[in-house]
Amino acid sequence: MSIAKIFKSFDNLIKKVPSTLFVPPEKLKGLLSQLPSIKIFKIGNSRDGQPMFGVKCGVGKRKVSLIAGCHADEPVGPMMLIFLCQWLSNHNLSKALLNEWTFIIIPQMNPDGALKNNSWMELPLSFSHYFENAVRELPGDDIEFGFPETASTLVRPENKNASTFLSQFGPFDAHFSLHSLGVGGGVWYLIGDNHGKSSQHLREVLKKETLLMNYDLLNIDRFGEKGFTRLDEGFSTSPTSVKMKEYFLARDDKVMAAKFHWSSMEFIKSLGRDPLMLVSEVPNFISPHLNDLLTKEDFNKKIKFEEARIKAFNNQDKEKAINDFLKEYEVKSMPSVSQMSLQFKMIINSLIWVANK
Repeated sequence: MSIAKIFKSFDNLIKKVPSTLFVPPEKLKGLLSQLPSIKIFKIGNSRDGQPMFGVKCGVGKRKVSLIAGCHADEPVGPMMLIFLCQWLSNHNLSKALLNEWTFIIIPQMNPDGALKNNSWMELPLSFSHYFENAVRELPGDDIEFGFPETASTLVRPENKNASTFLSQFGPFDAHFSLHSLGVGGGVWYLIGDNHGKSSQHLREVLKKETLLMNYDLLNIDRFGEKGFTRLDEGFSTSPTSVKMKEYFLARDDKVMAAKFHWSSMEFIKSLGRDPLMLVSEVPNFISPHLNDLLTKEDFNKKIKFEEARIKAFNNQDKEKAINDFLKEYEVKSMPSVSQMSLQFKMIINSLIWVANK
């Protein structure tokens, strides 16, 4: 099985990306229903009553879970998982993978959030439209950190639906939660701390794939804040609910701390085994001025960037001011097909790493 051919076959498929990243629930069901070798489940309804769907594909002994869309303003991941379902069900190169792995997928974890953001999802993404219209849940109402610790834990219906569905198929050998950065200095990969140190070879592979596509890695050190511990350029451990709670308790915000539950990674890990867990943080827009954040002082660059962005958006001649801002900060868009290609390569390379452990 040639990995280069696998990557090329997926890249050819995503050339068919539609004109918008917004996929209504009824359209999602229709797209999935057309695919052979895919079993579709209605796993429940969202807070606002929209249907949620899960997918099972493959017959392998190893199991992998994949979710996307936890944050309302991150539509690339759900679109990527739709294409992944198409690739798994229709491409000859996926057969060996499906004999080794069983894929359990929830393409859209947050249909309500996607609906609230659909006004800016037309491609190519516009920096202005994104920052003027993006809607995101506040901390404490976060689906990624809303998974129940026990069967009686009160959580959002989306998390209840997902945890019930995923539990039927656990334990898992790998888990992926696909996320995006609105704007960042480069691509960032988060790895569960159970494989932080042992994943050096995988990190080298993912770094190579990213650089081959001419994208920088996000070179950042969060100094352990919220569980983000730097592993290497472009890599940190993924945050945890324990560290999230500690962060807010240290600021005497007991109410906010109490709102954080397990992340999807912590939930999957609770089902057993020792799963490899990765989060993709792939930016919609890239600025080199937001990279190399390695000291506390370096983070002033983010403050300066945001102050300049707000000033431009509030300027009377807004269009000119924004264009000047984009030029000054060298902001460029990262096409959605490039984001999806990197997410696919992360998944495939990670599954190979797990199989070869």
